[in-house]
Parts: sequence; structure tokens; C-alpha cells
Amino acid sequence: MFDIYKFYSGFYISEETGNNAFSFQQRSLKEIFVAPVIPGDLNDLSVGDKIAFCEIENGIEKSFPGLQNFIHLKRPNQEIIIFDNHNHAFFFWAYALSCGLIMKNSLLVHVDQHSDLWEPPSYMDPAEMSNDGAVFNYTNSVLSVGTFIKPALKCGIFNAAEIIDGNEGLKKSYADEIVLDIDMDFFAAEMDFVPHDLKIEKTREYIQKARFITIATSPFFIDQQKAIKLIPQLLS
Repeated sequence: MFDIYKFYSGFYISEETGNNAFSFQQRSLKEIFVAPVIPGDLNDLSVGDKIAFCEIENGIEKSFPGLQNFIHLKRPNQEIIIFDNHNHAFFFWAYALSCGLIMKNSLLVHVDQHSDLWEPPSYMDPAEMSNDGAVFNYTNSVLSVGTFIKPALKCGIFNAAEIIDGNEGLKKSYADEIVLDIDMDFFAAEMDFVPHDLKIEKTREYIQKARFITIATSPFFIDQQKAIKLIPQLLS
């Protein structure tokens, strides 16, 4: 079984790689922080003081703090991991596979403002999926916030991904167990064309169908205080 606490103990990424590659050559800030995972509950959710994402937008360098800690929340018959940048979901899915929380070729339901179906720079060899160090390095050195779903499909973690990114997607319901992946930017201002109560209601419905849930707070795409305020509403 993967040891998520050993690998996610808090570290900086200083190379032009993964999420740190965005506008790297033009930025003055050259490193981002990946917070540690701790066992905890919703009371432990807080915004940290270290920069988790930096990008140049319209000629302006913008830096965004992430979470103080990633939270590993265990509930009866369900595990939830809450983190900031979305690519970390890949490692946590591999963890869930390693300990039998999810089965290979599961169905992923991805609730997000974006599809996150960009092509990664390279694909991981499926034969390496049991190598926790290799999965960790791939997650943090190759993948970024938009490239983590296609590798999970190619490696057989999932056999299909349902993208819920608006009103049409929210019409879907699932009879069988799913793996649920939520990006809190689904509740950003850009998504106000979808009724807020409908988003809450349907996301809660999906939560009831999931044994394993990943939740990304996405610092670049939604205010982190807003994100962590909404998460307890979803999980109540």
C-alpha cells in the first residue's frame, strides 16, 4: 500500500517541471510548495502562507497560496483526500488502488469547470503503477493541473471518465459505485450560469455513490477561502 504521508510530507518544486513550468522563464518566483498530507477532519482545512501556484496572466505575475495541509479524511465506508492543485489526484488514485479502496477500470466522475483532458508531456508505463516512488515522481514532475486524467485512463485506473462541467452533465445519475473527483472551481463565479443549489444537490448525490473521493481546491481558479467554506456544505 502506498504511504501517502511519507511522500507528501511538504516539499518545494524548484525546477521547470509539472505545475512549476507555467510561465517559468518569465516569472520572478521560481518555486512552488506542495503541502503535507495529514490525517484530519474538516476543522483542519485552512489556507496556507506558501505559494502553491504561480502564473503570468495578461502580463502580470500572479501567485496563489494553497492549503496549509492536505487533509486525509476517513469516514465509515468512505475515504476523502482534500488538496489544492488537481494533478495530485493521480497519486491519490494510485494509493486508493494499492489498498483496495477502488478497483482497476473503475468509473471516474469528474465534477469540474474544466475537462482536464489535456495531453501530458509523456505517459507513465502502466507496469510502474505499483511503484509508489515512480508514481509520485510522475505526478509532481510530469503532470500538471490539466493533464492527469488521460494517464489515469491509459494506466487502467479508470475505464471511463464522465465529465460534469455544466447543466447537461448534472442531469446524469449513477446507479453503481463511482470514484468521485471534485474541483471546487465548479463553484467559481464563471460557473454561476448553473444554479448554485443544483450544484450542491447533485454533488451531494454523487458523494453518496463514492467510496473514494478526491477534492481539489484549485488556487488559480477559485478563491481558497470560498473553496474551503463550501466543502463542509458538500460533505455534510
